[in-house]
Amino acid sequence: MNNSLRFTLTAPLAAIATVGLFVGMKALITGDFKPQEKLAATTFEIHPDIIEIPPIDPVTRVASLQEIDIPPAPPEIEKVAATQPTEPIADVDGKVPNFNPNGLKFEPIGFQESDRDATPTIRTAAVMPPRAERSGHCNVRFDVSPKGETYNIQTTYCSERIFERPTIRAVAKWKYNPKIRNKIAVARTGVESTMSFNLTDERGNIIPE
Repeated sequence: MNNSLRFTLTAPLAAIATVGLFVGMKALITGDFKPQEKLAATTFEIHPDIIEIPPIDPVTRVASLQEIDIPPAPPEIEKVAATQPTEPIADVDGKVPNFNPNGLKFEPIGFQESDRDATPTIRTAAVMPPRAERSGHCNVRFDVSPKGETYNIQTTYCSERIFERPTIRAVAKWKYNPKIRNKIAVARTGVESTMSFNLTDERGNIIPE
């Protein structure tokens, strides 16, 4: 469909619509205007009846007091007179009494030490091996001499062999109070202990074994 044919078909319809609108507008203009009736004014009242509120008495009325029987007084307890002391008061004049030191006997006092086991006094911690990649521990067995020194140091178990040598070096520096038997210091054999090695990461957390 070309433009000429489309114009031919739509032109009559547009003319009819234009004429209809014109006629309608003319009818609205030429018609008689009748204003609406004015409504009567509406009035109303709020609370037309006045309610009288009685005044509040500011004075509080107190009921009359009742007479109460006063209870009798408690019985008196018999007082017992205290006995006066018969001993005379000592006369203190502040002087030092006479003292004879010749009557004293001075004798040497001996202290006997009972039997006891070897007790540690110095326990040096082991140095962490620089090649260690995780934490570990070593069980060690050694003897203590009468002078409190450690010897015959042997590791019975180590989580890794890298901890064996630092454990032996640290235990060799330990000091003990020697074992006492019959007032004489003797050697103590078969002492067992555990040396722990705690390796931490950059955040301070312990790396497990």
